[in-house]
Amino acid sequence: MDRVPSDKEKGLLVPAYEALSKAAGFSSVDKLDYIERFQFYEDAKKCYAVIQTDDSNLYANTIIFKGVL
Repeated sequence: MDRVPSDKEKGLLVPAYEALSKAAGFSSVDKLDYIERFQFYEDAKKCYAVIQTDDSNLYANTIIFKGVL
């Protein structure tokens, strides 16, 4: 999920983005695709499985696709 405009203006850093990027083997978080908050909610409704963790960080919401889109 992408940050809301006010959080972008504040320069809010999101540790979950960096951790996911490293786990995927990307050299930077720019390789991740960010989607607007309400679009994320709509896409999440169509997911095969939802995994809830105890991660309380801001913007720790992620949709991971397997295979070719």
